[in-house]
Amino acid sequence: MRTITLAVSDELADQLAPLQDRLPELLALSLRQPAVPAYLYRSILMFLAGTPTPEQIAAFVPPLDARQRLQTLLDRFHPPSKRRSANWSASSTW
Repeated sequence: MRTITLAVSDELADQLAPLQDRLPELLALSLRQPAVPAYLYRSILMFLAGTPTPEQIAAFVPPLDARQRLQTLLDRFHPPSKRRSANWSASSTW
């Protein structure tokens, strides 16, 4: 096994300290998971910045990439047999 030395801020070092035994595992996990593109965050923020009505919020359908990412996370952490399926149609009620 190799040793890697990183320079991080004091604040980040404080946040990482309780996790130091799990850092290799967490780093590997972060590399296996695809990053969420910034435009997904922007699209949701732009929607919320437009001060939507409660009805518009209830009818909001996340972008396709976000739905796919959520499905990946659900499949990884919750077996399909143990959860309700997400219905992403605008007319659905959760």
